[in-house]
Amino acid sequence: MQTDAANIKAKQAQPFEVIHVDDALLKLDTVSALTGLSRTTIYTRMSATPPTFPQAIRQGKRCTRWRAGDIKAFLQSLAK
Repeated sequence: MQTDAANIKAKQAQPFEVIHVDDALLKLDTVSALTGLSRTTIYTRMSATPPTFPQAIRQGKRCTRWRAGDIKAFLQSLAK
């Protein structure tokens, strides 16, 4: 049996198909799952000089999102 917190988390999960909509805003959990990078690695790469990961969009004090098009371009650059 799942707890209430687990039910809420499951309802908030983004489908991976959202990566095909370039202007979609992705949550950290989705970005982490798509790239295989941990939260710490993502933020470390964003703060590197020069940045080696797409910059996030701050929507509020505790709300950070990434454009799906930026993440898709990042993944394609790794394949080259």
